[in-house]
Amino acid sequence: MQPEAIAALVAAGAAVLGVPAALAVGFRQARAARHAAELAVRAAHDQARRTAQRDAAVQFVLAIEKQFDVSRRIGTGKVPLDQAEVVELRRVSRLALTVFRLESPESLAGIASKTWRSVELVTEHALFLHPASYAKHVLQEAAHDGNRVARASLSQLAKPFAPQDPEQRATWTALREADVLSAQQFRSLRAFHRNAGQDGRDTSIPIGPMNRQASKAVQTFVNAVRAYLNEPG
Repeated sequence: MQPEAIAALVAAGAAVLGVPAALAVGFRQARAARHAAELAVRAAHDQARRTAQRDAAVQFVLAIEKQFDVSRRIGTGKVPLDQAEVVELRRVSRLALTVFRLESPESLAGIASKTWRSVELVTEHALFLHPASYAKHVLQEAAHDGNRVARASLSQLAKPFAPQDPEQRATWTALREADVLSAQQFRSLRAFHRNAGQDGRDTSIPIGPMNRQASKAVQTFVNAVRAYLNEPG
């Protein structure tokens, strides 16, 4: 129906009720303006919410990828461990996860939690393996430089721990007395060799598959967020 016709009907109805036509049309225009204003406020609110969700997702991805990157380097056993850095990275990732869960729907919050846990598993496993793996790396470097004690020690590490074996006992004694490892590195390496597989952790799990699983989880999260934000508001 044309606006002119609607206005005419409104005026006619208003005349029957004793309301001036101009006043009735004004009421109608006021209602239309209020409805338009409500739509504008709702659109602005939706846009602000999407922006907040996007920002929270970006901050979470940046935090979790930083933690993942550092954990992967720790997992190689070829870099020293900065414990304070790892603690801070884990704190920032946990905070970013909390913010994202508050800003986002439950479906995305669940995916974010799974992603965070996948990276946390990499971090935990890397931290568990690092003391011994880094000590072994130091041994390998020394063996590469021609240190005979380091070479003998690496050979014994490839065998099951046997404290009653004279050759293994002599090798550990020589390693302790040699200027190859620090006292802490020596204790970590020996304890790992002695307790491997006996403390409830599967030390045979390679870090590579865990890294790939975490990387896949991060990408799954990014894809899910992108799909959600691209949906019509």
